[in-house]
Amino acid sequence: MKYFYIHGWGATGETTVKRLKEVISEEITILKWDCQKPFQENYDKLFKFMKDEKAKGDCVLMGSSMGGFYANAIASELSIHCALFNPVSNPKEVLKKFQKDAPELITDELINSYSEVRNRTTLRLVIIGKNDEVLDSSKSINYWKHLAHLFEITEYGHEIKDFKPFKKDFEFISKYVNFDDM
Repeated sequence: MKYFYIHGWGATGETTVKRLKEVISEEITILKWDCQKPFQENYDKLFKFMKDEKAKGDCVLMGSSMGGFYANAIASELSIHCALFNPVSNPKEVLKKFQKDAPELITDELINSYSEVRNRTTLRLVIIGKNDEVLDSSKSINYWKHLAHLFEITEYGHEIKDFKPFKKDFEFISKYVNFDDM
């Protein structure tokens, strides 16, 4: 089993992967993307990489925040199991919210490059911090509760600081990489 993690906006993913390794004893590869590039450019690069990795064997794709948006989009398209941590569901709305703080970075053109994801059936673990200071947790809960097979709500904010309570969820999505096994 191979594990891949897509970091959030402006993050490196190193802290989250360190925390994940406390629960998942396997190597986790961080997939990088450029927040200043349009959605499709990032998506195409990440998609090609994951398509090649899926052809090599079983894998699980994980992502946080905007990385969760990318992870969900790719996992939906490739039928890969995924774990999403405070994933963005409406990137245009989120980017508009932060545009006033960084108008030179978050341009209208960049915002408009994002579109909704077609959510296809894939095994999803979604963890939402109900004290999220970046995303509206009530909107996140309403959006994801019917799309996730494993749905967890934690007291954390946007950053999930401990994945140990979700160890059994990670074991489940890792064990049943193929729906036929369920």
